[in-house]
Amino acid sequence: ISKSELYILKTFSQIIWFGLAISIVSGIGLYLPDAEGLNQSAKFIAKMTILLVVIVNGAGLNLFITPKLTSMPFGEISDKEKGLREIRRLSFAMAAISIISWLSVFILGMMRTSPFELRIIFGVYLLALFAGIAGSQVMEYLISKGKINTKTMLLVVIRRNY
Repeated sequence: ISKSELYILKTFSQIIWFGLAISIVSGIGLYLPDAEGLNQSAKFIAKMTILLVVIVNGAGLNLFITPKLTSMPFGEISDKEKGLREIRRLSFAMAAISIISWLSVFILGMMRTSPFELRIIFGVYLLALFAGIAGSQVMEYLISKGKINTKTMLLVVIRRNY
């Protein structure tokens, strides 16, 4: 990506971290008055644990992946760029973790109550993570072999949505 695109990404990242900080502060505010009840809530425990995954994964993306985005190719990779492929694989996997985790937190937050036990919630979450990471690696492989052109794929997505 270009340096201007990286600047935009960093700006969005700062907004997301600010929103995440607000979520944490509001979560603490909701937790303190009803700590005993929330400690028994599978939904709350799952949501907070997955939010921790979002934080750790986001920190990894910001600290390790973002600085390398301007040198990372998003098409076929030449022999001299093989080291960047591993970083790209990791970035695809971390992006999948981020998307699935944010969606999970959102869904759990929208539910008034959960009829499911904690192990079932985590089981579904882990299955979704496994599927997302596997899918991200398939996409990365197809892109690296030139079977999917990222610019063409982006144009198809834009045309379908607009």
